[in-house]
Amino acid sequence: MAKFDRSVFLTTKEKTFGRDDTLPKLPVPELGKTIKKYLESVRPHVDDAAFKKTEAIAKEFENGVGKSLHEKLLERAKTENNWVSKYWDQYAYLVLREPLIPYYSMGGSWDRNSLPWPKNSTMIQQASLYAYFLLEYWQLLRDQRLAPHKAVDGRAFTMLNFRNLFNTSREAGVHVDAIRSHFRPDESCPSHMIIMCKGRFFVIDALSGHSGLLTAPELEVQFERVLEASTSDGDGVAVLTADNRTQWAKNKNWLVQISVNNRKIIELIESAITVFVLETEGAPDEEGCLRYSLGGNLANHWVDKSIAITTFPNGSVSSLCDHAAFDGMVSISAFIYVQYGIEEMSGKWSGERRVLESQRPPQELVFDVDSIIKSEISRLLKEADAVTKPVTASRKTFTGYGKRFVQSHKLHPDAWVQLALQLAFYRLHGRFAPMYETATTRQYREGRTETVRSCSLEAAAWMKEMTNANADVKKCRELLAKAALKHNAMMKESRDGFGCDRHLFGLQCLAYENGIAPPEIFTDPSWALSGGNGNFYLSTSLLGYQENGGCVAPMCLHGYGCFYNIMPDQILIGISAWKMSNETSSEKLFAAFTTALQQMQSVIVTGASKM
Repeated sequence: MAKFDRSVFLTTKEKTFGRDDTLPKLPVPELGKTIKKYLESVRPHVDDAAFKKTEAIAKEFENGVGKSLHEKLLERAKTENNWVSKYWDQYAYLVLREPLIPYYSMGGSWDRNSLPWPKNSTMIQQASLYAYFLLEYWQLLRDQRLAPHKAVDGRAFTMLNFRNLFNTSREAGVHVDAIRSHFRPDESCPSHMIIMCKGRFFVIDALSGHSGLLTAPELEVQFERVLEASTSDGDGVAVLTADNRTQWAKNKNWLVQISVNNRKIIELIESAITVFVLETEGAPDEEGCLRYSLGGNLANHWVDKSIAITTFPNGSVSSLCDHAAFDGMVSISAFIYVQYGIEEMSGKWSGERRVLESQRPPQELVFDVDSIIKSEISRLLKEADAVTKPVTASRKTFTGYGKRFVQSHKLHPDAWVQLALQLAFYRLHGRFAPMYETATTRQYREGRTETVRSCSLEAAAWMKEMTNANADVKKCRELLAKAALKHNAMMKESRDGFGCDRHLFGLQCLAYENGIAPPEIFTDPSWALSGGNGNFYLSTSLLGYQENGGCVAPMCLHGYGCFYNIMPDQILIGISAWKMSNETSSEKLFAAFTTALQQMQSVIVTGASKM
């Protein structure tokens, strides 16, 4: 890891959120162009007869109900800062009723070797240093001293999602959830944090009486007090948050009716900067840590919290984040900052060691529980395996080469990895995968993401040639270049707001809200076969060109989640799969991915005419 450099993160010239209200609005694509892109994405997945039918359905939509819905969308775009943002929050996240773990939460992991902990350091020392730098990042956001993010070409990005990183929680509702943020830059804002240990809750103030944030040694004292007080397991109320959203909402409503004390505790948890968990058992490696982050000890997970960190006795660290609150690159930005800070201090606090004698000790928060709540806790603890163990998640490293090699051949590293994943799936399963790659639309006001439908006709032609027994290397190389260029073009269009998925999604939402029966384009089999309605068999994201990564569960039963970091000379990838699938295997996909990367290298460098 490069030496910690605060100038990368800090700004004195402009405020963190200063440009958010000046960014352009997300454009509404032309309906005809959206339909054309959609049909292109369908073509690799259906035969001629099915495609001809889909083509007719799409044209009818374009000239009929789709046209009127598009006009409504244009009107919506005139009055909304971002025509899709509220729809996306509502229908992509908040109305969903499945448990957040393992379906929708984002997990991250760092094993002991990922962080420079001294051999003799303790979990408490490690936790205090990690917490200090995370709180320092919170303070930068509070003071608006974190440099606003920009695109490679210098265009400003919205920082709106960063308002939901801290002091934020998801509020369970019987029918629909809500995001409640208590974060306030430049004004009064809750400054407490929650520490959990053995299913027990403690609250401390993150600010000291003498110089702003508690120092790592002061946090160490507080963490040690929590550990000493946690001699037995708590009542396990946190496990209730791992239930389906409707049942958790009902149990939460009952909890607050039991006592004012319960209401106050929930308010403290939801408004806290973050939840920090001291896990006293287990010493997971990075893969075990990643699996823990998507399940683990449910009595130590307040799942609704936007960001929570768990530390383990062996120095491993995991994160659990709510995807509704923000996208993955928001939390990864914070984790990069934390890791740089830990690297700067070589894993051991090197600042002021003074500990304020008068700092208030942690206050334990104890819920009042009745027989109904006890019964619900017992039920969920018995069902815990169904929540914590249905997903396999692994973090793997390909060491053959990385960004440096790919760029030396004038190809984009992200397009390269996307094609390798597609080839791996094709070889493993014998069919093309509907593929989703995240493209950021943060250059627009309230922008979040668009979908790149990576399985293009160009990619399909290349995969067919690569798996041809008599494949011609020159042709493979030419088709690879064409497929990569096509991917680059689709990524640019999506970043500029001209993909097809969000546009069609907005039209779907308008049909629903206006009482219009789902148009045939959305019930046609080709819609799901090309990935619609959450049927992308490869759900992927580039997490950057640094090593902080994570994982999310696959979108569909027989699919994979693939989240990768492209380093100079290696590629890191987190792969998730559902255990209940009799088709998928994260281990086999990584093996096929490795083979694909090796074969692609051979295609680029070999002079032979046949593979």
